[in-house]
Amino acid sequence: GRLTQLSLQLDEKDWFVSGDFIDLTAAPVTDTPGVAELYGHFSASRDYIRVDLQGQDGLLRWTDAFNRDMPYQSLQARLEAVLEQGQWQLTLPQLQLRHPELELDAQMQLWLGPKPGMSLLAELRGVKVDQAQHYFPHRPMPASVIRSLQPALISGDIPSARVLWHGDFADFPYAGGQGKFQALAD
Repeated sequence: GRLTQLSLQLDEKDWFVSGDFIDLTAAPVTDTPGVAELYGHFSASRDYIRVDLQGQDGLLRWTDAFNRDMPYQSLQARLEAVLEQGQWQLTLPQLQLRHPELELDAQMQLWLGPKPGMSLLAELRGVKVDQAQHYFPHRPMPASVIRSLQPALISGDIPSARVLWHGDFADFPYAGGQGKFQALAD
């Protein structure tokens, strides 16, 4: 990527940096998608980072989190990271992805440390049933769960599907009630 604007403030106790960027490109890493040609703005201090991203006619490239890459006509996202009690808390308060195959609106919080997990609320609209398998998160969802769902996904349209996920990744699928995973399709 390229910086098109950069500001830096320093004082004896803290610092603050902000700027605008274009042509941001990154390879996929684990469950973080690879991107190309994004643009936006960032702000950061010692314990806070905010990045606003936008993209047009691109592709979210995945390693093995999903079984295929996800094209989009428009992408808007905000990422915030806050350092609290020595641990970074990552929040995605806004994610909007638009494509003729689907629309996605989501919010997510990811916690790191000894027991990483997340809280996610997402809504997909306009998904073809026979394409739903492409939106299952393969890393946290056991292959047996995906295999059990696939025979039921033959044809039709899903006008709206919502997913609520809250809990530590290691505890999924939350059989003991230590987290929640709920999916509802209209």
